[in-house]
Amino acid sequence: MTRMRMSAIRGHSKRDLQDKIRESRSELAKLRVVAAKATLKKDSGRLRPLRRDIARMETRMSEIALEEYLEKISKAAAGDE
Repeated sequence: MTRMRMSAIRGHSKRDLQDKIRESRSELAKLRVVAAKATLKKDSGRLRPLRRDIARMETRMSEIALEEYLEKISKAAAGDE
């Protein structure tokens, strides 16, 4: 998996991001197991970028949740008037 930029992440839907986060977390878990065995050589530089990609995707998920919440509030406020 290549490093993801926030602009690329913003182009994905909520469902796609959830799937990518799940895949990335499983890949990270596998890399951590290999690193714990001290046999990680070729992919040793993959841990940090992968963690950062997961953080970027989680940040976008939070943004989406906030947008949905604000939309819900604005609809409720418009209905009250």
